[in-house]
Amino acid sequence: MSSLFTTTNGVKQGAILSPILFCIYMDVLLLELEKSKFGCHTGSRCCGSFGYADDVCSLAPSHNAIQSMLNVCQTFAAE
Repeated sequence: MSSLFTTTNGVKQGAILSPILFCIYMDVLLLELEKSKFGCHTGSRCCGSFGYADDVCSLAPSHNAIQSMLNVCQTFAAE
């Protein structure tokens, strides 16, 4: 579980640049999650996190793996 936190900034809903800025930000996080190799795998391909529009889905084979993925997200957000 992650600690509680407040959101103080972000992209404006409905703004023209919002989807582009969201994708730029999320791409870096999704690459970090892929590098961590904590998610589910299909063959040698890591399939742990997926993003579409403003939705993100993370899949892991165990409680410890999903916690490790959340820790990657928490570190990414802190940086």
